[in-house]
Amino acid sequence: MSKRFFVLEWAGIVMLCAFSVAAHTEEMTVNIFGRIHADAAIYDEDVTALDSGTELRRARLGVSGDIDQDWSYKAEYDFAGSAEIKDAWIKYSADWGSLTIGNQKPPFSLDVLASSKYLPFMERALAPTSFAPGRRIGIGWQRALPGWALSAMLFGKDANQDIAGDQGIGVAGRAAWHRQSDSTLYHVGLAAMWMEPQSTEDDSFRYRVRPESHVTGVRLVDTTITQASSSTSLGIEFAARWEGLSVQAEYIAVAVDQAAAGIGDPGFSGYYAYLSWFPGGEFRSYKNGIFGRAEASRAWEFGIRFSSIDLDDGVFNGGEEKNITLGVNYYVNPQLRFMANYIHADVDNGINGNETPNIIQFRASLDFN
Repeated sequence: MSKRFFVLEWAGIVMLCAFSVAAHTEEMTVNIFGRIHADAAIYDEDVTALDSGTELRRARLGVSGDIDQDWSYKAEYDFAGSAEIKDAWIKYSADWGSLTIGNQKPPFSLDVLASSKYLPFMERALAPTSFAPGRRIGIGWQRALPGWALSAMLFGKDANQDIAGDQGIGVAGRAAWHRQSDSTLYHVGLAAMWMEPQSTEDDSFRYRVRPESHVTGVRLVDTTITQASSSTSLGIEFAARWEGLSVQAEYIAVAVDQAAAGIGDPGFSGYYAYLSWFPGGEFRSYKNGIFGRAEASRAWEFGIRFSSIDLDDGVFNGGEEKNITLGVNYYVNPQLRFMANYIHADVDNGINGNETPNIIQFRASLDFN
């Protein structure tokens, strides 16, 4: 099966060759961009030690631009923590849509597809973080139509993974309907994904998630399904905006095809819903089914989010977690903001049983392009 991904593995080499050729043309453009997210977190621990502290959450630098009239590119590297490749792709655009080859996000989950630069909370919700696969090397198709954003992707591994053996194959698709005016927006999305497990000793899927805080490396809920042959995921999205007030919600369900006799096929699920309010009437931009930057200066934003994930099913007892998050953001300008979150987590049957930790965390967020 790994031979199927020979072309995908060489996507980076193809991209470098494209840069080399394009550098000799007059149409080549280069835009330098980056972001810095500096975090601090204080944990009121219950049972599990979470360890208060600080973290450089993101320190990214990248280049993007046009190669010629129909071709563009993006290459981004994150130097924070375990340094890794982020977006790294080339794109061909035509009347029928665009094809993107390289390391990119599969089209699954409104929360995950939005850039961390534009999220109203410091971290994404529990279920999207656990169930969405993150960036993978693959071939993606996107098309924007009046009132619709359509996308699909065939993918293998993350560019930063070192896998000896079969990488597993995955396919994802998403359709997002929207209606918007200058002050209002309505969005409904549906996404589906099918994946094989990557080659490991026991062919497993693992679902786990931090408590919506990244300074700690601890996951309070965690489960692993061995002898798995595939997983199927379904995501339903809703969002609406009325001037400075917006709401967003998602429900995600995952079913795993498991080969062990007498155990059955487990299913897990999760959801979130949040409300965001700019008293001054500012709001996040929206394009092609994804939320973008808020053009806010000297502005406040207030938010509240409820999120849940359930990793218990049959003999698989990964635990259940429900979080309530309160958020306050102050925008100096659209590129610089300061964020504060309070999180109350309620964990049942987690890695250390039942517990209710509280979290206060802060971020200084800067991006440039």
